[in-house]
Amino acid sequence: MQKGLRSPLLCSECEGKINDWYEKPFRKFWIEGKALAPLVSTDHTILTGVPYESFKLFHLSILLRAAESDHPNFSEVVLGTQIDDLRLMVRNRQAGPDSRYQIVCSAIEGENGNVWHDLIGPAHRVVVVDAVGFYFTFGGAQWFYFVEGTTPEIDHICLKANGTLPVVKQPWKVIESYRKGMQRDL
Repeated sequence: MQKGLRSPLLCSECEGKINDWYEKPFRKFWIEGKALAPLVSTDHTILTGVPYESFKLFHLSILLRAAESDHPNFSEVVLGTQIDDLRLMVRNRQAGPDSRYQIVCSAIEGENGNVWHDLIGPAHRVVVVDAVGFYFTFGGAQWFYFVEGTTPEIDHICLKANGTLPVVKQPWKVIESYRKGMQRDL
């Protein structure tokens, strides 16, 4: 049984497709491939060889399912008309360009200095300059999914179609204080 928050949304056939097309490849690359292993000895890295299509669509499927869920941990995830666009992208296995629905990753450092892999948290809305998105906490990272707008600050650190993903490791306390500060500003 996989870890995570659960809310039944899909029929078993669609759930199987999401699992085979996106969840298994993500697990193989991220978990089994120990993608965050370089962060043992440094606080930042640029991952290469990221399977762009399945990796991005895995994350878009998370965003889509959160938007459709009635679970209280996803209550801030509201997509409006974009939900239909995401549904088509996930169903048709079309990730689109890296400038659309940008994905940013920040690894979470626990008190011992290692990546904190077991932390799972609720989704939150985030605004960075003119970009609006949501962030999720799982898999040793906080994942930022930007759904509207972009800025140079995001463009240079997001997942790229060439299979690169910059990752910075930040202490949990820094991430949490940043999040609380942003909530006051919104």
